[in-house]
Amino acid sequence: ESKFNQTVIQNSIELNQLTGRLYREFYEADEFSALTIEGLMLEIIAEFLRNAVKTAKESTPKWLLQARDFINEEFSRNLTIEIIAATVEVHPTHLAREFRRYFKLTIGDFIRQRRIEYACRRIVNSNAPLSEISLEAGFYDQSHFTRIFKKATGMTPVIYRKTFQNC
Repeated sequence: ESKFNQTVIQNSIELNQLTGRLYREFYEADEFSALTIEGLMLEIIAEFLRNAVKTAKESTPKWLLQARDFINEEFSRNLTIEIIAATVEVHPTHLAREFRRYFKLTIGDFIRQRRIEYACRRIVNSNAPLSEISLEAGFYDQSHFTRIFKKATGMTPVIYRKTFQNC
């Protein structure tokens, strides 16, 4: 199951029902299916956005904001959930669960995202070797960096540099 489907199922009964109807519509196609599918997709988007706004309005705990800030500052280090949890004085399981709940990403995905963002800026704004950038960003080696970078951006760091450095 995709992350989207998992999120949809966990967010609300309404979203679960709508996605079930959408799934059935694909398999029980008739002359009105295209119109029905379009309508269901719009309903799913609206319900998903309602849930996102409701979640965003919930007050994010101060300790969770501190954890996020700590990760933003230390993303290139070899962080573990235990290290982050100790920094904000909460249990690692509670941190992992609440981080995903409020920020819609696991801690690992958040760190990976920060590393890629950093690397993108460095690649475009400097002529530093990619091996140096990969280590600065916190990747184990350049091949690991290249694989993750390509998965995240759709292109290798070399092509990314050629594409965006002269913009």
